[in-house]
Amino acid sequence: MQDVYFAECGGNHVFCKTYNNEIYEWGFNEEGQLGVSSLVNHSIPIPFLNLLHKDVIDIKCGYEHTLVLTKNGDVYSCGYNYYG
Repeated sequence: MQDVYFAECGGNHVFCKTYNNEIYEWGFNEEGQLGVSSLVNHSIPIPFLNLLHKDVIDIKCGYEHTLVLTKNGDVYSCGYNYYG
């Protein structure tokens, strides 16, 4: 992993962005908060490939969800959605 530009921590998961604009994630994924195709937990950083070609400018993690903001204003979310 390259040098980290910023990191965001949720209840039990972490997202970070590198200076090379790569996004990594790890931690619990029981509610899909990592945004991968399974609910498997990850104990080491894995690349977040779903937004590979998006210009991510901010990431916010809640207890069991994650929000991602891109430069053009798109917002992506993953994780627990009980309250919509």
